[in-house]
Amino acid sequence: MKPIASALFSVAFASCLIGFPVGHAEEPSGQKEGPKVTEDYCSSFAESAAETRFALQQERLAHLKRDVEARLTELQSESERLQDFLNAREAVREQLSDGLTKIYANMEPEAAVKVIKRLHPAVAAEILVSLNAKQASNILALMDPKDSSRIVVFMASIAYARTGNRS
Repeated sequence: MKPIASALFSVAFASCLIGFPVGHAEEPSGQKEGPKVTEDYCSSFAESAAETRFALQQERLAHLKRDVEARLTELQSESERLQDFLNAREAVREQLSDGLTKIYANMEPEAAVKVIKRLHPAVAAEILVSLNAKQASNILALMDPKDSSRIVVFMASIAYARTGNRS
């Protein structure tokens, strides 16, 4: 019996939503007042339906807010992890750079050229930037002009990144 009542309620409620009269009740005098009955019936559910819809929307918004907050927490944690990684990487890079700088600073310029010309220009630029100006210029002077110009471009970008200007 309960499924039938539920089905009848659903049909009646749906008819309220689309505006069709469910049926016309006849008054004992013989007059039909179907539209009025339907309107009264539908209006009795309107406030309840609006409240239910509002409650569902509030629940959905709360769920979305929890999801966004959880994702934000994950992103902040990942950002901290990446920052720790970058800090560690920078420390290692500085140690390696210091070691390489000492190695190239103690090499004869001719020997340094043979090694540096095989490196990627960005790596070579990092090394040369860390040397004193005289050592770097001696090495660059012995290099092929094409190779040295590529390295100088990287050296300029390193200097720009470190100082924030082009001077």
